[in-house]
Amino acid sequence: MNTYQLNLYPQVLVFIYIYFLFALSLGCKLNEDSTPYYLLEIEPQHLEEVKSSLQEDDLNFGYKGHVIADLHLFRRLKSTQVQIHQKVVEKIQEKTKRRVKKMEQQYLQRLLPEVIAPDCCKHRRKIRRSLLPQKERCDHLHFLGVYKAWEQNYTGKNIRILIVDNGVDSTHPDLENNFDKSLCCDPWSRETSCNPHIDYLENEDIHHGTKCAGLIAGEKGNNICGDGVAYHATIGAVRLFNLYGEAFDAAIGIGLSCKRNKVDIYSCSFGYQSEVYENLGTVTKIALTEGDKQGRNGKGSIYVFPSGNGGSDAHCNLNGYARSIYTITIGSVGFDGNKATYTEFCPCVLATAFGEGGDDVCSKMITTKISRHDICTGKFKGSSVSAALASGVIALALEANNNLTSRDIQHLLVRTSDTNGTLLKADWRTNGAGHIMNDWFGFGLINASQMVWTAKTWTPVDELHICTVNTTEISEPNYLKDGSIIVTTQVKTDGCNKSVNEVMKVEHVEVTINFKTDFPYQLNIVLTSPMKTNSTLMKAKHNKSITEMNDKAISWTLMSVQFWDENPEGTWQIMMELESNYSRGGLNVYSVQLVLYGTSVNKYNKDPQAPAKNGHKESPDSGTITDFLYGSNIWLATSACIIVVSLIIIFRFVRNVNLNKMEVNSNESAQTTNVSENDLEKSEDSLLHIQNPAISLDPVHEEHKSVFGTIGDVQDKEEMVPLVRTKKY
Repeated sequence: MNTYQLNLYPQVLVFIYIYFLFALSLGCKLNEDSTPYYLLEIEPQHLEEVKSSLQEDDLNFGYKGHVIADLHLFRRLKSTQVQIHQKVVEKIQEKTKRRVKKMEQQYLQRLLPEVIAPDCCKHRRKIRRSLLPQKERCDHLHFLGVYKAWEQNYTGKNIRILIVDNGVDSTHPDLENNFDKSLCCDPWSRETSCNPHIDYLENEDIHHGTKCAGLIAGEKGNNICGDGVAYHATIGAVRLFNLYGEAFDAAIGIGLSCKRNKVDIYSCSFGYQSEVYENLGTVTKIALTEGDKQGRNGKGSIYVFPSGNGGSDAHCNLNGYARSIYTITIGSVGFDGNKATYTEFCPCVLATAFGEGGDDVCSKMITTKISRHDICTGKFKGSSVSAALASGVIALALEANNNLTSRDIQHLLVRTSDTNGTLLKADWRTNGAGHIMNDWFGFGLINASQMVWTAKTWTPVDELHICTVNTTEISEPNYLKDGSIIVTTQVKTDGCNKSVNEVMKVEHVEVTINFKTDFPYQLNIVLTSPMKTNSTLMKAKHNKSITEMNDKAISWTLMSVQFWDENPEGTWQIMMELESNYSRGGLNVYSVQLVLYGTSVNKYNKDPQAPAKNGHKESPDSGTITDFLYGSNIWLATSACIIVVSLIIIFRFVRNVNLNKMEVNSNESAQTTNVSENDLEKSEDSLLHIQNPAISLDPVHEEHKSVFGTIGDVQDKEEMVPLVRTKKY
């Protein structure tokens, strides 16, 4: 090998190293699915002034419309930058005279689950209910007690259900008589249409919302597809997701607030994939909170969500929708009575419903499909099915008693769901209040007949109280012989006795834990009540090892409904176990907060001046405009530092190696020749040249220039451009 080859080899390594670092950094950023949309919090009296300032040429932000509360949506126009730099942030603060309280960039989230199609149906193209034997019709409705509810003349009449999905085919012959086009929202364009994008029918996901609609309100007795659970209910739709099942926080919040005082139930067959811990976005949180307090003219909007399709290794407590106290989380059971293979372990599940049909699935659960092709299908399966069926049953209960609040519905599900007969091989347990429950099925299989019967004479529950208890008294980590680590925390409470926050009958329990470990997803977390009920808030994920990749403390809020109606007074225990294979990551717990949601059993005149022992838990502050945007670019600075330092080290190493080799060659050939000074200078120049490789990132940002169509009163007219991506879960 000659001297030139020896000199070239380190240079090639340097170029490969630089390319790898840039590719890694760029890949990480693109995976975040940044959009040019920004959510700004602005007080009403300053809105026009801020809009005018942001529309100036040097900032170039277009106003898209009001979202919720004091939150407004803006879009940065004609910019190829995925992120706003710190200098732009400072200019925004200066131009608006610091009128913008907070600012959040919007990111796409994949929330619509993939369709799970049973193998038995893949060879069947057209399915009609009229072709099936009469005795085989809709057995899932029989086991859910729906036929008996119909016999009591409850069919969902005058109840309005909004399917929050990717749109519903309003012209389908099985849906058109129950569809109200005035109950439609499209957060992407603010249009009144909520039909799916029918130009993409080859994508099976496009039919998702229409399939859910058929299960809920398909017309009865017309021999087209299947009979809907609430076949006289009125339905509308929110066309929330783009062609890839994606949406961002502001759009989701708009969808969950659509027609708030006209809609009774929001059927939401979507959610996070429960792979990692996910918080709800700012707008989504506000929408759910306000919907619970203000929706249905004060009775509370009812939000129904599935537990998820993640299977046995997933845990729905990682899913922000499932663990919200303002949602009803529904689990899935197979038609054989066993837990469905895709359903998730979940202490947030209130009740369960079928996620599929029987052995011959195509003859047992038929629903609607977009009518331009096959108008019926038997290929719908998964937790989306369960949530849709539950929404229909809740509609029957609301027809029986339309004064029920959102919390009344939760109490009815706890008390009337069935734990006998249909559900098999379930590890049933009884909590301290006598309710039978299970980690997969909640309080049992929904029973429509029992629910409507009980709803007719139901007395509304008392007002919601919230008791919060904090502790920093954490035990030292206990290192067991098998290598695992256990940390136990005890929290004592009297349920905020004799205060305005008194809770003597529990509904939801939340635990917020601040801790540090390299392997948070390998934790088992168990909460034990004073009445000795155990609830597994988090179960270790064995299929994969995910690390947090930072040195910061982690804050998780986890929820359980398994203590329903228990008396909370006494000592609660939180046990955290890090399994032995991952104990090298260590486990440190810094603080624990226990929040009890429920009612007061005792009736007495509370002194309004009496100080509360614990107040309402406030949601964490999302940070200032500078904190948010500057913090989101920390990865850029870190990557740049790593690259610069690495280049300096490599350059010095390569230069020393080459100089040493040249010195050796010079000594060996000293009798015949000398290395010229000009050659040495050329060698050094070639090394210096590699410090600044010309790598342009501009073409990558082009795909982000037009991610969405218009939202609200758009000032820059442009059509929605579908994202070109293959992201699937």
